[in-house]
Amino acid sequence: MVEVVENGSGEGITRRELVVNSLLGAAFLALAAGAANAFVRFLNPPAQSAGGGEQLEVVAKDGLPVGQSKDFTYQDAQYALIHVEQGFRAFSRVCTHAGCLVTWNSANQTFLCPCHAAVFDQNGRVVSGPAPKPLAELKTAEVGGKIVVGG
Repeated sequence: MVEVVENGSGEGITRRELVVNSLLGAAFLALAAGAANAFVRFLNPPAQSAGGGEQLEVVAKDGLPVGQSKDFTYQDAQYALIHVEQGFRAFSRVCTHAGCLVTWNSANQTFLCPCHAAVFDQNGRVVSGPAPKPLAELKTAEVGGKIVVGG
């Protein structure tokens, strides 16, 4: 036997319909809240830290030829140290578009993002692609014949 509950307008609704409608409504609200959160995070990505505090020795000054790069981790983030004609530079490997890891292309001296084809120059600036901002740069220095980052 199915019990009918009055809804105030004289029409009846079964308990089963009430429970199903309530669960569907709650599921829809949860889905909408998750989609809204993802959309807001996509439009406003988290700021990237450029480090601070401790220093990390990455390579000997003579250990990285001009045009080449060395990937390293600093404060739980991925970076690339590149040796260009002007000296050593360290950039975040996290693309500012969707967070994919960029790679250094020594042949044309650019960073390439494999996800959406963003291209960054040797100064970390956007050359092409959907990336909205340049790559975050990390402070570099020469200390005792070694290249250190951070600080």
